[in-house]
Amino acid sequence: MRDKLDPSIFYLRKLGPEYINQVFESSRWIFEEDRHMAFEIFTSDDVELPRTQVTDHLEKIDPAISTRYIEYLIDEKGEESPAFHDRLAEVYLNMTLSARKRGDEAKAFEVYSKLLRFIDTTDHYRPDRLYGLLSENLYEA
Repeated sequence: MRDKLDPSIFYLRKLGPEYINQVFESSRWIFEEDRHMAFEIFTSDDVELPRTQVTDHLEKIDPAISTRYIEYLIDEKGEESPAFHDRLAEVYLNMTLSARKRGDEAKAFEVYSKLLRFIDTTDHYRPDRLYGLLSENLYEA
């Protein structure tokens, strides 16, 4: 599979922001084949695509991939924009609540722990925004 996907990924990683729609369209089939490899398209060191648009695109495919991308931006690229920090905290919160609704307590605990660790280690999110989204049974946050 790697031999099939690598040339497409390599090509798409070289396309700039002016080709963003083509990158998004072409990445879909790669995500269907291998999500991990497709993620590489958006972590190119050669060309940087508009971060907000990429985040929105990845969220449509899978919120977990979007989360991974925002984590990449914050951890690897040093993103300090409150918009991305708020978005990551909100996604963690939504994933926690969703896992609880499904009865998946292990996943809920895992993601909630990430949320707590994240809000404890960053100063770039807006606490008042997150506080407004919290349910009454998430006391630690």
